[in-house]
Amino acid sequence: MIFKNFCYIRNNQANKAIDVFNKIKNPDEINVNLLFNACAQLGTNEALTLVNNVSSQMPKSSYSNTRLLTSLLDVWMKCGDVTNAELLYNKSTKKTLSMYGAMMKGYMDNNMINKSIDLFHEIKDPDEVIIILLFNDCAQLATKETLNLIKKVFKEIPKDYHSNTRLLTSILDALIKCGDFSSVKIIFSNMEKSVITYSIMMNGYIKENNPKQVLDLFNQMKIDGIEADLIIYLYIIKALSDIGDYSLSLSFIKQIPHSIAVDNRIHNALIDMWGKTGDFDEAKKIFEKIFQPNQIEYTSMINSYGLNGMGIQALELFHQMPSEFIDERTYICILNACSHSGLVDEARSIFDKIQVKSEKIYSTMIDCLSRAAFFEEAQKLIDEFECHHSPVRSIHRLGKLQDDLDSAQKHKAQLEFAVDLCTQKKLFRAQKLIDDLDGEKPHWTIIAENLQKIYDNLLDDVLVSSGIIGYLDPLTSSLHYEAIHNAVIIQNSNR
Repeated sequence: MIFKNFCYIRNNQANKAIDVFNKIKNPDEINVNLLFNACAQLGTNEALTLVNNVSSQMPKSSYSNTRLLTSLLDVWMKCGDVTNAELLYNKSTKKTLSMYGAMMKGYMDNNMINKSIDLFHEIKDPDEVIIILLFNDCAQLATKETLNLIKKVFKEIPKDYHSNTRLLTSILDALIKCGDFSSVKIIFSNMEKSVITYSIMMNGYIKENNPKQVLDLFNQMKIDGIEADLIIYLYIIKALSDIGDYSLSLSFIKQIPHSIAVDNRIHNALIDMWGKTGDFDEAKKIFEKIFQPNQIEYTSMINSYGLNGMGIQALELFHQMPSEFIDERTYICILNACSHSGLVDEARSIFDKIQVKSEKIYSTMIDCLSRAAFFEEAQKLIDEFECHHSPVRSIHRLGKLQDDLDSAQKHKAQLEFAVDLCTQKKLFRAQKLIDDLDGEKPHWTIIAENLQKIYDNLLDDVLVSSGIIGYLDPLTSSLHYEAIHNAVIIQNSNR
């Protein structure tokens, strides 16, 4: 019976283990311990109720069994009953390292990291498991204080702990999250390498926006004779995506084994990467080979179209996408695609149909309107956002949105000023040269005046103004003049 229960728990079949326990008339401490372990796997309210019923019937002698108490602490923490766990822990006169570990892990699981760190300071001689838990806590907080604690503890631990790969892996993760890459490099260079340690290092460099180091690590892996797994190749693709170099990407992608390349996660990453490197044809080729694209694959392809100014294609794919696949990220990608292609009306239409508009969706739409110089409409959206969100939660985000809008308005004003200033200088230079052209003066004067009239009729269009400025040279030929004239006709016909 005990062996059967143990097998059920080991194979994550907690409910079967509980069924077996319920058939036992007088369970001993071993069976009770196995029950607590099974309930800890479930972590449900029903499991908590069963644990409370069984623990209330335990004889006093059972409370001297530290293994049983550790399991009880663990299951209470896993079920979210921190209060009962703390009461039992405080009443225990003999505290073992396993009990400390159960409490520290429980505090971490219940987002009470500072309590876990405070508890660590009560332990006189922490073992490797306790230190790993501490480093995991410090990685969660990632503050200057926790960084100092990591260094202090690592300096004081016995030298034989330095051969513990799990411990070194946890300190690497903590130091990376605290941003101390100088210490990371020292520890990494002196430790035994594995695919896990390389994975942690790559993840850290990606978060630090240092994709080149990721590629260097991959090359070092090959030198060390360590075979890359799926996670490593996902980091490689992400790094290549950030770099955006087509030739470099191609050279690395060729190295992905077929057994890994067929994975859907690789497909998603490649669609994103090729989109960011400008090869949307390759991204489309991968997408079209997928028999039934999922939500992530649809969204990645829409994003790739958007990044390459192919807003129409992004819209077509968006409308083909099953409605149940569309989420916040999808809306953000399609709104961005419309924004970068100047499809403001289409963006408005999509935005108006979104039932639940998140902060990011508002921000993306406001950016779209600002890019198109619809500043009043963007301001109205900011006001609307404020009305539909609590001031306390949204005040920081509102400030960011307002800053974005102000920045866009300032940028527009700077462009207009630059165009105006540049045009004035060009016309002044033209007039000055005309004065020196003697007999040609009347001819060039007429051309200059006509150019001025054309410029005055541009109705504040920055792009066309910029085109004209390129032609405002006193030595232009009649061909240049005709080109300008034709551009104005086209522009006016499109208004």
